[in-house]
Amino acid sequence: MLKLDINLLWTVVNVLVMYAVLRKFLFKPVQDVIAKRQQMVDANLADAETSKKEAAETMNAAQEKLRNVDNEAAARREAYEKQAEVEKQQLLADARKRSEERRVGKECRSRWSPYH
Repeated sequence: MLKLDINLLWTVVNVLVMYAVLRKFLFKPVQDVIAKRQQMVDANLADAETSKKEAAETMNAAQEKLRNVDNEAAARREAYEKQAEVEKQQLLADARKRSEERRVGKECRSRWSPYH
């Protein structure tokens, strides 16, 4: 039969007591620290996700604004080009009119000039 020695019994008792002490003073605090860090990591990940969404929204808004600015600039450029063309035509018409008036004036002067 198996004979139990008193040393073996004390060793088992010591191991069980040591396990209980370690569990109470080491395992539990370490698990609490790990749980707190996990909560902190989860909160940081949630914040990062929120920041990422906000950044994407801001970027989309900036791109939309840039498209609007580009469209507005194109419209202004087109309006200025049309205005410039109108002014160009007006200047050309004025120049032709003056040229015609000068030509007519020269013809009149040359017809009525006694030195002709």
